[in-house]
Amino acid sequence: MAKCHWWLDSPVDNCGRLKGILHKVATESGWPWQVELVTNPDRVLSATDQIVSSSDHAILDRCHRWFNLARQVITQHVPQARLVDLGVGENTATRA
Repeated sequence: MAKCHWWLDSPVDNCGRLKGILHKVATESGWPWQVELVTNPDRVLSATDQIVSSSDHAILDRCHRWFNLARQVITQHVPQARLVDLGVGENTATRA
């Protein structure tokens, strides 16, 4: 099973609580997750050679590889959602 490493922004409110929730879920599910509070996760995520999932364009522009987790979740769990392609070219609305 692949492991997941979470780097949470320690200065942001409730990150300590989120760390506890993620750790509890991983432990109960038997998932090999590692959760860390760091002062600057942007720097860590931008430098890693691992696959990154973030909604922060500054990280996505600098990281080596990334995965669009938000789109995957919406596509699989909200099939009626209307998606708007904001990429280069003509914007089009599509159903997931």
